[in-house]
Amino acid sequence: MNRVLPSIIPDFAGATLRAFHDRGAAVTTLAIALVAFAATPAAFAADNPETRLTRMEADIQATSDRTDSLSLGVVPGRAYLNRAEAEQQFEEHLYEYLIGEYDQSASGFFALVTSEALTDAGLHRDAEWYLADSLFELQNYGLSESRFAVIAEDEGHPFHDDAVRRLLELYAQSGQNDKFQEAYDHWIVQGRVKPSDRITYAIGKAFWRRALSPDEAEGNRAGDLVQAKSHLNEIPATSDIYNKARYFLGAIAVQENQLDDAAGYFKQVLDVSVDSDDDRKILDLALLALGRIGYERGNFAEAADWYGRIGGDSAYLDDKLYEIVWTFIKQEEWDQALNGVDIFLLAYPDHRYTARMKLIQGHLHVKQQEYDPALSSYETVISDYTPLRERFSQLAQDPAQSESYFKAMAETHGDKAPDDTLPDYAVAMMKSDPDLVKALGTYVELKKQSDTIDASQKDADELNAALAGATTLKGYERMKGEVGVLRQTAMQQRMDLLRIEEDWLYSQTSKDQRPQVDKLKKEREQLLNDIAAVPATAEVPSFTDAKLLSRLDALRGEYAQTRKAVADTQGYGDRFDKGDSVLIQLDGRLARTNDKIEPIEQDELVRVKDRLAFETTEVASERVDLGTTTANADAAAAILTQAGFGRLADFFDQSILHADMGIVDVYWDEKIQSSDELTKTAQEEKDRMDALDQQFDIVRKKLPNEAGSPTAAAGSTTGGTP
Repeated sequence: MNRVLPSIIPDFAGATLRAFHDRGAAVTTLAIALVAFAATPAAFAADNPETRLTRMEADIQATSDRTDSLSLGVVPGRAYLNRAEAEQQFEEHLYEYLIGEYDQSASGFFALVTSEALTDAGLHRDAEWYLADSLFELQNYGLSESRFAVIAEDEGHPFHDDAVRRLLELYAQSGQNDKFQEAYDHWIVQGRVKPSDRITYAIGKAFWRRALSPDEAEGNRAGDLVQAKSHLNEIPATSDIYNKARYFLGAIAVQENQLDDAAGYFKQVLDVSVDSDDDRKILDLALLALGRIGYERGNFAEAADWYGRIGGDSAYLDDKLYEIVWTFIKQEEWDQALNGVDIFLLAYPDHRYTARMKLIQGHLHVKQQEYDPALSSYETVISDYTPLRERFSQLAQDPAQSESYFKAMAETHGDKAPDDTLPDYAVAMMKSDPDLVKALGTYVELKKQSDTIDASQKDADELNAALAGATTLKGYERMKGEVGVLRQTAMQQRMDLLRIEEDWLYSQTSKDQRPQVDKLKKEREQLLNDIAAVPATAEVPSFTDAKLLSRLDALRGEYAQTRKAVADTQGYGDRFDKGDSVLIQLDGRLARTNDKIEPIEQDELVRVKDRLAFETTEVASERVDLGTTTANADAAAAILTQAGFGRLADFFDQSILHADMGIVDVYWDEKIQSSDELTKTAQEEKDRMDALDQQFDIVRKKLPNEAGSPTAAAGSTTGGTP
């Protein structure tokens, strides 16, 4: 049940009174018009009889057309909207669906489907599909599954095959492997549905998802992949989803470690023209995949080239910048790698990769022997990450605190930390942790279902209270009001015909005959005043007042009798009589239409009450089922969240450890560098002294040793006797 019933079943208690007032207002307006008409001056008769009578016949035809339309509308399913209103709402909700406002479109189509307001069978079936698909896009898989199943069971439904496709996608996406296999065998294997390109693609993708499911038996995975490849290979190159099929074939080849085949599939994607946003995403994903294959093979320059082809406006720019840094690191191009880190941190200061990049930044500075920036980076990591390590450790070790924190975060769909103590990049890391993502998705979905059930219960309670004393439905009361307006219009037009005939008689009778016409005029004016005097809220309206109708019929006879005394060469008399006869027949038809409304209205009232009782029971059943599911999910979420918080605590602990080691490495490198410089200086001094000694020896050896030589003389001076 969806929270839309108030818009379908509005204010039952006041429906009768409002419709009565609406009808009364129309009758009052008509009565005033009749009085005004009675006082209209003779200028009214300025047009010739032909013009006035032709205009009157057109008005009578319009009344007849309105009567036909109203009579056709008196059918079940008109409790709230007439046909035009229902089709207008269909168009409005279709627009909401097309622009992605699925919440509004789901509510709107729910109203149209459950109220059966669309009598056009094609539009009703279209509404069934758009309701189911809106729920699917909202990831409300429980409700959408039931809606798709209804369509799939109707083999004549125009969206039958699409519903089967969606069911297969839904079962694969939500991990309902048994239901997927059952639906696949029933619809596809047995040939009940002839697969289109999109159905074939959906089946292939579903088998691939099932192969990745942790619940799938290991022995079945290979068979699932074979089925996936078989279906995806059936998509022809002329199909608009050929590029998607090629991409998934590449993904399967990677999963099977067939990198050459994978690269071939991804390169085929590059050859497909880009005509939509989806095409651009598939292209960029293929380029990323080729870059990763190059990296895996050790072809880092090739990988960098593939990454470089991804544009700066890509939805995957963050992955490109992060991964291309590693290609530079593997090639020991430290300067380019460091430049890549700086660009990433500038573009994505709050990304899930940001914490890793800050540590890598320090390591790269060390590689560049830029020790001061390296120390600064490491010290920032330690100061920033220490409180994060402590916070995630607390959450991992305290189940109650972990549960409370997780639920508070889930209220914002994981977009914000409950206590505002975590930086955005830490929140982004939480949102990307596989266990936390799974727990968060489950909790948000269950919370959404709980809110829907609560809102539906409230609506059901209010509607049950309103329906308890309801005896009418708005749409049918509106029809009754319209019947009254049309019957009053028919009576007015009968009076108008008398006025036109009266003026024509004046122009055709002799002076002696005019007193009779004057008498008819007075009778007509008196009757007109008596009709106008009937209150709009009278229990017996003027158009059903037997005395007034009898006087009108008698007056019509007197006009016809008087007409016999004049020459009617234009045949106006027959036209006057025919017009009046048509109006009398219209009044009879309208009276019968009014009689049809009451039993249909009562049947519809019973149907609405039964429908509401069914929806109320469904709400109660959904609440019981949700309670069981929530209890099981809470237990699983507790384990997942603690594991996720523990993993984040370990990450920051390891990052701090590596930063500490980095600081030690910096100081050790600086010590070694200083020691090396001292050793080098001592060696250089020793080498210089040795060089001087060698030069001295050379000089000494060149000096003469005989008497008279400077050496001998010196020796004689210092070594001889006095």
